[in-house]
Amino acid sequence: MSDNQITRVNYFERQFLRTQDFADEQAYHVAMRRSHHIAHHTWGIVNGLEIFIEEGNLFVQPGMAVDGYGRELILPVRQPLSTAAFLDRGSNELDVWLVYERTGSDQPPAGYAGCGTGAGGDLFYRWQEMARVRLEKPDPDFPNRRAPESIAASDLNFPPSRTPPEDADWPVFLGQIIKDPTNAQQPFAFNPADRPYVGLVGESIVAPSGRTLVQIGAERQEDANRFAVFVADAIDPNDATPRPQLSIDLAGNLNVERDTNLHGNLTVAGGRIEFEAGAASAQTGAQPWSVYHVEDEETGAHELRVEMARAAEGGVPGNNSVVIGAWFKGADDKEEFQPCLTIDDNCTVTVHGNLVVLGQLTETKVRAQAGSTSEARSFIAGGFMSGIAGTSSLFPGHAGAAPGNAMLNFKGGDADSPAANTDALALALEADPEQFAAFSERIRTHHPELAEKLRAALSDIVTPEG
Repeated sequence: MSDNQITRVNYFERQFLRTQDFADEQAYHVAMRRSHHIAHHTWGIVNGLEIFIEEGNLFVQPGMAVDGYGRELILPVRQPLSTAAFLDRGSNELDVWLVYERTGSDQPPAGYAGCGTGAGGDLFYRWQEMARVRLEKPDPDFPNRRAPESIAASDLNFPPSRTPPEDADWPVFLGQIIKDPTNAQQPFAFNPADRPYVGLVGESIVAPSGRTLVQIGAERQEDANRFAVFVADAIDPNDATPRPQLSIDLAGNLNVERDTNLHGNLTVAGGRIEFEAGAASAQTGAQPWSVYHVEDEETGAHELRVEMARAAEGGVPGNNSVVIGAWFKGADDKEEFQPCLTIDDNCTVTVHGNLVVLGQLTETKVRAQAGSTSEARSFIAGGFMSGIAGTSSLFPGHAGAAPGNAMLNFKGGDADSPAANTDALALALEADPEQFAAFSERIRTHHPELAEKLRAALSDIVTPEG
């Protein structure tokens, strides 16, 4: 084989085979295997090869690695490391590397060596492929463990289309050993940082059933996904461009289709949660304990809904609730959750503190209009009088204060019509002399200034007779 051609031996009957034919046959299989290693995988440690410290001695555990040329580096037994290398290299930190090496072995027995000794002394029966451990002082000019100094720059991304060389050097980093002269009990330590491991190279991983596919990268330029998971059963057959159930696009955005179950905490660091609008439907409403954004198809109104489970059939309403609160220290000086606002599944809203309204508080429920019957007028006047009588109790902060500091807004008729309210009150007082007397006495005793103003205002009214 060569860098430009892939050839293998062709056999036929009565063929005369030379030594080179057998060498070419072997070289073909070796090169194809090594090309496979670096075409379908990234190079590095396959398994094992950890640095082990035992009773003050250093060892490399058995294992296997593949270098950047696709050659297997196999360490069959535990390899001891010389602690004298710290002194020899003049450093308390040493990098441990594993390199490929091959040597001739198994010399031919007497009578089978041929007529000559060979041009390079290569008359042996076997090539022995070995992995040799090498200790070196760290070079700050080459901090990248996947680009050591001994590798030519043109070979750093060695392509599988080229024939890998036999004897070129490509060390695989196993870690760093450190010596601490001040620690007599355990002077050595191992730092495994930057150990390179093999990986898979490919755009997709397909399950044997063909029902699940994992996409890595993207061959099509218009495909923005850099990682995607497709589940065949969840893909709409009418969709010309199937959407993955999980994907990460080129901007790093994570997209999840369908429902998602999270068995743990969700932390949003420096971001926000956004809800896209969906149509309000019975299916949406059938999902209890959820937060979702809906758009009414008829009115176009948008709602962000916080939904709780309703009371079970035969259960007691009010057992389920949405609670907004904070943690405070309780009576026993322990942190306890204190609700601030509670909404139960029977639509009862409870405010566990002060209610501050900065705008208008509007009542939208229609009240019964005051009728002309004496019972209705008496009820209105009685409520009005009891409201005045209970003013101080409704405002405990004003207990003992001068009457009139509290303000009562009576709404016996139309909530938006002061004239209607006045007429309703007048009709109620006119219909019940006892309530009228009580009202007049209350005004005269507790609100003398108001009584005087009313008297003056009424005296200025000119009657038709006068």
